[in-house]
Amino acid sequence: MPQLQLPIFPEGTTLINPNIGFVKKDNSITYIYGNMKVFTHDIYDMQAFRMITSQLYVNGSASQAELCRTFGVSKISLKRRVRT
Repeated sequence: MPQLQLPIFPEGTTLINPNIGFVKKDNSITYIYGNMKVFTHDIYDMQAFRMITSQLYVNGSASQAELCRTFGVSKISLKRRVRT
């Protein structure tokens, strides 16, 4: 029988939903799913930010509402990034 994995986030993590969050440290942002680092990018790298938020939505890891609420982006801008 598979064992459930508890989401264990490091201190200072901002949660997007109960399973995924991000940590801003120095000049980088690291996305964490459960207890595993998923992606890291420079704080000013907007292309990487758009790519990872689109992937989180497309893969079903986070909803549009959760991403818009957490990062303060508009729903239409997220839809545009998913479409391209």
